[in-house]
Amino acid sequence: MLFGALNLSLQAARIYVKAGTAGDGTSWETATGSLQEALATATKGDEVWVSKGVYFPTKENNRKISFIIKDGVALYGSFAGSETNIGERIIETNYSTLSGEIGTSEKTDNTFNVLYLAHATETTIIDGFIITGGYAGGDETSGSRFASGAGLYNDGRNGGNESSPIIKNCKFIENTARDGGAIYNNAGNGGKCEPKISNCIFQHNNAFLGGGAIFNDGQNAGKCLPVITKNTFKKNTAGFGGAIFNYGRDGECISQIENTTFTNNKAMIQGGGIFNLRGEGISKSALINCEFTNNKAPKGSTVANSQMPTSKADKITKL
Repeated sequence: MLFGALNLSLQAARIYVKAGTAGDGTSWETATGSLQEALATATKGDEVWVSKGVYFPTKENNRKISFIIKDGVALYGSFAGSETNIGERIIETNYSTLSGEIGTSEKTDNTFNVLYLAHATETTIIDGFIITGGYAGGDETSGSRFASGAGLYNDGRNGGNESSPIIKNCKFIENTARDGGAIYNNAGNGGKCEPKISNCIFQHNNAFLGGGAIFNDGQNAGKCLPVITKNTFKKNTAGFGGAIFNYGRDGECISQIENTTFTNNKAMIQGGGIFNLRGEGISKSALINCEFTNNKAPKGSTVANSQMPTSKADKITKL
């Protein structure tokens, strides 16, 4: 019944979501309580406004279900539930939380990826959310969605594809994956990713292998060129790259990082803050006015660079 009602508003420029309600989504007074149905209804050019509260991608135990953001949809969170324009939000006191905690109290049965984007242009926006509880620990190949990007998997892989959304004013907290605890930007196999990530906090995210917070993948003729501005990386952990892992094996991965702080991040092997793995390609971080404090690793407590050949690079990414 609700889904049918939402379909009546397909031409609406804005859909309203408020936890615990059951309206058609056409106003705050008649907001829908289902963020999933609002996202399914939204089309390119629409905005989805989400009030404070906690939202889960599913009520079932299907770990493969995520919040899927279509190209050109702007998802704004942390409203009190009465605002008429974006500027009225007070994000810090009204956070909307997107949680992967769909199962028991054990995190290993949480959703693989809280958010999933594919081939998203810069008109695709995620703004004003806490994103937490994703667990992408699947036994999959390197770069797989179910082993990467527990908070957000940004999919621009394969030739001719690109995924370059805008992500801002968000907190990524306590997400866990094999690679890219919070975010995995995948431009592999000739794809392209150029997301703009700004004013976000990454804290207590973990990767078993690479990129405690973010893994940027430009392998196999891909181009991964994230712009990371005015962010905070704090207490994230990984094997390589406590906060960020840039991978350019036979491709290009260049992270432009500005006005960003790295504090108390830890790598068990290399790159307490950032690890750049070249592997017969280009992999580097362009750092502008960044601050590194008390990051730790046996090798390269701040930034570590490796130019190891492809065969050895493969061993790292497949551990």
